[in-house]
Amino acid sequence: MNTSHDNQSIALAFAVAALQHGESSFPGSNIPQSIFEEQRHTMTHTEILETSSHASPTVPTGQEQAISRRPKEGWEQRLAKSRERNREHARRTRIRKKEHLEALQSKVRELEAERKNLKQKMEECNIASILLGMSSNEEEPHNDVDVDMFRSKKERKNETHVTVLTEGKRKRFFVESNDYQFSSKSMKVSIDGELTILGGGCHVNWKTGVYSDNKGFHKTLTNEQLQKLRRERNRMHAKLTRDRKKCFISVLEKTVEDLEMDIQTIRETLARVSVSGMAPTSQIVTPSRSPIVSPTLSHQEPEDDVSAYSMDPQPTSAAISVQHAPRNGIDLSI
Repeated sequence: MNTSHDNQSIALAFAVAALQHGESSFPGSNIPQSIFEEQRHTMTHTEILETSSHASPTVPTGQEQAISRRPKEGWEQRLAKSRERNREHARRTRIRKKEHLEALQSKVRELEAERKNLKQKMEECNIASILLGMSSNEEEPHNDVDVDMFRSKKERKNETHVTVLTEGKRKRFFVESNDYQFSSKSMKVSIDGELTILGGGCHVNWKTGVYSDNKGFHKTLTNEQLQKLRRERNRMHAKLTRDRKKCFISVLEKTVEDLEMDIQTIRETLARVSVSGMAPTSQIVTPSRSPIVSPTLSHQEPEDDVSAYSMDPQPTSAAISVQHAPRNGIDLSI
């Protein structure tokens, strides 16, 4: 292609030079005819190439189908990737919420065990205060310990509540707490343009697709109606489950806060009791009778001293028991 363009340029240059010098009457004297023929051949070949380049290529039918299928395959692939990403995100979210729930239940169990231990120490302090009051003949009891012990007795009612929370049975928790807000609700559906409430006399057999109204009228639903009702039922059930789980977690968090406050209160009470001087029962010595020790005579006294056995005109029992005590080293059995 470069050679043909060069020849064309040379031929044009010769033609311009011939016209300028007035040699047009002798067209073939100085310019060879082969140059003009080559120029015409080159121009014709160039026009053919340009025409063929502008014409639409003929593609076979199979290739046309493959080209038209590529955008559709790309869209389906993007949709599959998006769904897989959503499934993975939902799975990680479920795992994270489950771990958070288990951590809260474990925290509640630990705090409840610590509270029981502290309450046992409070009971020991209460017993110690009672024994100290008996030994010192105090008329006023230790009000701080009694009030705190009375408060701890009230808090024992929550032990069943904590046990249910740590077991992880959300449905049992809401049933025992009589929380009707999260109980199974009636579902409002539209059948043949009429608003119907399922759950009372109206019900649907989800397997057979038979609908029964309050009057006992039975009707077989179409597949489209049954699928629509099932989707609505699943949506309401999923929402109720999410609400129950959210409320259950919030109750656990509130229980953790209450237990921490209770433990802090008991610790402050124990610190106040220890400062006041009341010790646990293990450190208290109960009063007991001391053994009676008989008095003995001094070894410096003579053995034949009769004054030790002399009696007053009106001796008392204590004086007799002391005066008639045997001397050391004297056998009175003779």
